[in-house]
Amino acid sequence: MKHGTRLWGSVHLPQVKLVEKGISDIFRITTDGVDYEIVLDAKEYVTSHELFTTDLVSQINKKLRDAGAPVQSRLGGIHKDSPFLTVLILEHVTANSSSVITQVSGTAADLLFGQVSMIEEARP
Repeated sequence: MKHGTRLWGSVHLPQVKLVEKGISDIFRITTDGVDYEIVLDAKEYVTSHELFTTDLVSQINKKLRDAGAPVQSRLGGIHKDSPFLTVLILEHVTANSSSVITQVSGTAADLLFGQVSMIEEARP
């Protein structure tokens, strides 16, 4: 399956997470030498582990599109001994090895993404 470079986050998304204006709402993503900063809407975001859905993905993707960033988010699952972890994945939309995400930072990134727990190389 064709896809761009993927970065898997380390933060297990809780069922409800509050993003607060000016406190935990900024995502910065650096890709292809360009910095993109998005500000998430302040509100409670709901994740269903049973249905494997979250309203964070649509919010992040809308903001990334509005910023012109060649990145999208998706939901991922990490199987550890216990429990199953539901995390955010950031994926470059260009499926070649020269297009990479080099940094993820900001107050929302700390809260919702954490550190990079795994990198999947692009599959052209």
